[in-house]
Amino acid sequence: MSTGSGDSVEIYRAGSLPEAHALRCVLEGEGISALLDNEMLQGAVGALPAGWATSPRVLVGTADEAAARAVLERFLREAGGAAEGEDAPLRCLACETPMGDADTCPVCGWSYRLEPGTSSDPDRHSPAAAMAPAGAGEAGGADPPSVTDEIVARRGWQTTCAVMDRGEVTADEEVSVRRLLDALVARFGFTGLGNDWVEVSLVDAKTIARHILEKDLAYGVAIMTREDAARLAERFCSPFGAAVRCFTNGNLILPAANPNCVTGSWSGITPSTFDTGVVCFDRDRLGILWVEDED
Repeated sequence: MSTGSGDSVEIYRAGSLPEAHALRCVLEGEGISALLDNEMLQGAVGALPAGWATSPRVLVGTADEAAARAVLERFLREAGGAAEGEDAPLRCLACETPMGDADTCPVCGWSYRLEPGTSSDPDRHSPAAAMAPAGAGEAGGADPPSVTDEIVARRGWQTTCAVMDRGEVTADEEVSVRRLLDALVARFGFTGLGNDWVEVSLVDAKTIARHILEKDLAYGVAIMTREDAARLAERFCSPFGAAVRCFTNGNLILPAANPNCVTGSWSGITPSTFDTGVVCFDRDRLGILWVEDED
C-alpha cells in the first residue's frame, strides 16, 4: 500500500507480524495509509538472524507522522492493558518501549538484567549516564533528558552517543590523537582505526550527524524530520570549544571526506553491515555519535 506523496517514516518496529498488521489496521481505520517493511523476512528460516534488524517496521507518510504517532500511542496503551489474570507486557523503564520477552531495551539499551550491586535507576543505564562526570544530575532534583539520551531514544536500535570529560588524557602529538580516538571507541566495544581515521571540519561533522539521525543507512528511510535531526546534531556539537577536532570513518556520508578513497567507502568499527558517525574532542571533552544499521 502506498503511503501517499513524499518520503516515508518509520513509527514502530513490532515484536511480531500480527502486531504489525494490527497496528496497520488501526491506522487505516483512522484514515492513515501505512505499509509494512521486513514483512517477507518473517518467513525466512536460518539465513537471517531474528531481532530488531529484521522486525516488521510500520511506515507512514511524513505528512501523517504526527497523527500516526498519536494513534500508535493509543494502540500501545490499549495493548498494554493486561487482561484479568495476565501480567502486563514488559516495558523499558527508561524510555517506555515495549520489550516483549527481552531483558534489554532494543531502543536505548537499558536492561532489567543487573549485575549485583548495580543501581536499578533507569537513568543510570543510558550510554550518556554511564559516561557522565561523577555527581552529575544529583543536585537540585531530576535533570531534563540530555541531548545524548534524546538521540539514543529517537534514533533507536544501535545508536551510541555520549559526551564526557577528557580528564587526564592528552593528545599533543598526531600519533596520540589517533590513540585517543581508538581508546574512546574501545570503551564502547568498538575497534579503533588508527591512521585510518578521517579528520573533517566541524561543519562537515554536523552534516554527518544530521544525516545519520534523519535517515537510516541501509535504505534511506526517514527516522525523524530534517529539522529535528539538525537540531540534535547542533546540540551534540555545542559543548565543544573553538579548538574542536572531528573525525569520521570514511566517505559513507560525505563522498569526498577522504579524497584518497573511493566515494561511498568506509572502514567499519563494528560488525554491522553499515556503521558511521563522528568522534569529536577539544581540550576538555570527548564525544561520540555513532550509528549501526543492517540491510
